Amino acid sequence: MIVIDFVGTQLDGSISEKALDKIGISTSKSTIPDDPNPPFRPSGLRIGTPAMTTRGVKENDMRTIVDFMHQAFKLAQE
Repeated sequence: MIVIDFVGTQLDGSISEKALDKIGISTSKSTIPDDPNPPFRPSGLRIGTPAMTTRGVKENDMRTIVDFMHQAFKLAQE
């Protein structure tokens, strides 16, 4: 499992979760330790990598997925 910390950025867990959902990537907003944001708009985003490996996702596939995620995050900030 990976948790991305968006503290100090224009994004939060809720915004990023919605952006990724639009492109078919399922994640979950998540609080982080000492989260400055409220629970319904937490600063973290949880990505379940075990589910990906179960589906046969390999290292190069992950790079492609991360590129898609990065593009979605950039668009969500516009």
